[in-house]
Amino acid sequence: MSERWPKVVFGLIGLNMAIVGVTVYAATSDATFGVEPEYDRRALAWDDVKRDRSRSEALGWRVAARAEGGSLVVRMKDADGSPVADATVRAEVFHALRPSDRRSTDLVERSPGEYAGALSMTRPGTWEVRLSARRGGDRFVADTRVEVVSGATP
Repeated sequence: MSERWPKVVFGLIGLNMAIVGVTVYAATSDATFGVEPEYDRRALAWDDVKRDRSRSEALGWRVAARAEGGSLVVRMKDADGSPVADATVRAEVFHALRPSDRRSTDLVERSPGEYAGALSMTRPGTWEVRLSARRGGDRFVADTRVEVVSGATP
């Protein structure tokens, strides 16, 4: 009887190690799980983030984004409805169900106020789009969403 207890103890320890291993594997291999990159730095700089958002709202610029083929296309207009031309625009996108799979690129102006960049957004569903734009001394940040429907042209 006394020889059985060490086996039970080591068996329970082994079972616990197996459960921990499966849990760690599931947590690190699940693409639907995502942590905001540099969250701690952004949290410490929250006043700066809030100030950037307030300044962006004060500019009155508006954005509309869409997936077009293998590209992200963004139209930007100022408070008067005129195209925001000659800006430097950067986009980061990720699917709502795959927040750890982020893609980013610089967008190139195709026509006044219309910017595009190659970003494969073929998975149907909601995509989060985070934009930052600079024109002269103005800096604009915005978050928007793009809906990609099934059967869309990749």
